[in-house]
Amino acid sequence: MPHELMGVSYATLKRLYEAAANYYDNHLYDPAKQAFHFLIDLNPYVPDFWLSLGKIYLVEGRNEKALKAFFMTQTLDPDNLEVYGHIIRCCIEAKASHEAEKFLHIAEKKAAHSGLRDKEKMEFFNDLLTFHEEIDELKKR
Repeated sequence: MPHELMGVSYATLKRLYEAAANYYDNHLYDPAKQAFHFLIDLNPYVPDFWLSLGKIYLVEGRNEKALKAFFMTQTLDPDNLEVYGHIIRCCIEAKASHEAEKFLHIAEKKAAHSGLRDKEKMEFFNDLLTFHEEIDELKKR
């Protein structure tokens, strides 16, 4: 792993992630963003680092940067359903209904074949239904 080449153990990487996540949970987005960039520098192959960075950019309203981080997450972990919701949200915010619809269909297919429990699956499909409605409204404009 790249972080090991720099003399950083997995345990240290995990502690750094927990600290970065704590910043995020406490709405300290600038230090969280710096911490996640540092973690990505240490190991760019961890999808949770990219996902967390994307969520910060989304909160900041920086959709283009958020999308880049979410696409990295999707590349590293294509079965992560959460990232599809964030990508769809960014597409809707950018008024890109065609792209939002494309990712909505991918998310539906992945969710149908996922290992989610029934309750989680229903919650996810409810979120997707909301996205469908938002996309339909976007198309009417």
